[in-house]
Amino acid sequence: MEKLSRILSTLFSPILIPTYGIIFIMCFSYISFLDVSTKLGVIGMTFLLTAILPFAIISILYKLGKISDIGVNQQKDRLIPFIASIICYISFTIYLYTVSAPIWMIAFAVGATIAAIITCIINLWWKISGHCTGMGGLIALSFIITAGSIYAPGVNPMLLFSVIVLLAGIVGSSRLILNRHTLGQVIAGT
Repeated sequence: MEKLSRILSTLFSPILIPTYGIIFIMCFSYISFLDVSTKLGVIGMTFLLTAILPFAIISILYKLGKISDIGVNQQKDRLIPFIASIICYISFTIYLYTVSAPIWMIAFAVGATIAAIITCIINLWWKISGHCTGMGGLIALSFIITAGSIYAPGVNPMLLFSVIVLLAGIVGSSRLILNRHTLGQVIAGT
């Protein structure tokens, strides 16, 4: 069970959640009708801005001995990686605006940025679950797509919403199994 929890924690790292959200949008909303090159370009830029750049910064901090582990599991190590991620998320938001993404898609990026800021501030006193905060963002995104009736034809929006909620519960459980957080920190993150 611990090995599966490690895999899930890695697959649903907070820095990957914006990319998953954009993939989700590109597959299950009306945006799915865009041409493949446009969709891949947006996904690629999202991955660069919200995953590759933050991971590169975290890797450099680890190699310089500024953080104790690459997973940034220690509360004391999280401030600089959070600030770097917030700057990257702001860049992601600006990017979506410049490519004339729909307002609800830009709102997803703004929400991710705000969530990262709030999580960073809370982390100064208490180690809240960034994994669950990210999964909460995916839940909100799936709700927007479902409630806003902006899903692609042939998509069962309630099934998608249910799967995301279930997945969030599984990721939260994995954080508990690995003893990375308390139940309160997982619930607060979501």
